[in-house]
Amino acid sequence: MPEALRCDPAIGGLVNADRIRARMAEERQKANYNLLTAREIVEAQPDRAAQLADAAMAASDPNVLDITVLSHFLCELRDRAPDLCR
Repeated sequence: MPEALRCDPAIGGLVNADRIRARMAEERQKANYNLLTAREIVEAQPDRAAQLADAAMAASDPNVLDITVLSHFLCELRDRAPDLCR
């Protein structure tokens, strides 16, 4: 937050740090769920599945993310849409 406020002090009134922290915590908690959802839809919607997995990896704590599910997902995605695995 401090870096953003240094760039533009006017956003101070728009930024609610508590709400942002809560949103980030919620995203971390949903990471494994998003990864499971991505694995379920990889055949039908590989683009959306890749987005969900990317969001799960970005938001999650590496010590909590289910690496087994992620590995299986990436193998399935590679077979279905190799161009999305870059």
